[in-house]
Amino acid sequence: MKKLYFCLLSPFAATSLLAAFTETSDTVNNNSGTPISGYFISGAGSASELANNPYNWAVIDGSTINFDSVESGNFQVTGSPAKLAWGDYSLGTKGNSVLNFKSGSNYGIVSKSGICTSYGADAQKGGNLIINVEDGYNGTIQVPVFGIFMGSLTLNINKANAFTSGTSTDVRLATTSSLYLNMTADNAFQWDIRGKTNLNVNISNGANLIFSSVNGYALSSTSQVNVKITSDALDGFICFAESIVDSVDTENTLITLIGENIHTIYKQTVSFVGSDGSPMEDLTLGQKEIDGVSYYYVTGLQIPEPAGYATILGAAVIALAFLRKRK
Repeated sequence: MKKLYFCLLSPFAATSLLAAFTETSDTVNNNSGTPISGYFISGAGSASELANNPYNWAVIDGSTINFDSVESGNFQVTGSPAKLAWGDYSLGTKGNSVLNFKSGSNYGIVSKSGICTSYGADAQKGGNLIINVEDGYNGTIQVPVFGIFMGSLTLNINKANAFTSGTSTDVRLATTSSLYLNMTADNAFQWDIRGKTNLNVNISNGANLIFSSVNGYALSSTSQVNVKITSDALDGFICFAESIVDSVDTENTLITLIGENIHTIYKQTVSFVGSDGSPMEDLTLGQKEIDGVSYYYVTGLQIPEPAGYATILGAAVIALAFLRKRK
């Protein structure tokens, strides 16, 4: 094994005045059994100072990587991926690691075959990854899929449309383990939730968590999924495209998804529970359009009935007439 040590001064003093990465070369087989060379990255610092960029594959090993450079560029994991989970991934996770995408930064990441929260073949060795995206971040986060089969992934997203898959489809959330979504801005994903009670959601600021499509394998793996609302109230919307919804139960706040896997149609019922696991109260199930696409949604916000809209509009007209009369 070869170890490379690199020290740097970060341009963001609040992050760290002096930091170091250790990059340790290793070889991991891909899904076909071919050995692929890559690196384990430990330490802390700016992504723009990683020594071996670009990589075939890499594992973030208890590391904090800050995307804090105003210069354009990318942390590229774009070579041959390795079997870091049940399949080939570009970027894996070991220990407790953090990716910070800072306001004002233009430096991004391109992970060709996705990011997983494990680092061993068949996902037998897990890690915990936190990704923080600040509102003013200007770079690119290109990840086709997040694979959470061991360990956990926490996404703290304060920027709208923070991720891109690099294709016309949205980023896929493939999980049988612990996934935490904390959002204050609109973001869209592909639904691939394969286990019960493993999607934990905290939405505020009226943001939309959008699921635009569904992976049929997820529906074939389990017929029931709980979405756990980790905050006291759902101050936003969880939206499912009408095209992937088979039916809704407004009385019990249930949404049944439909999809195909290997020429077979499967259905999966999604329920919404509180942090204690009991059914979440004071939720509304409705339908709305976003950018011309129809969605079914669940929210804890108070949505006026059509008659309520008329009352609000009438009150606004009366107030406007009164102000004009005073003039």
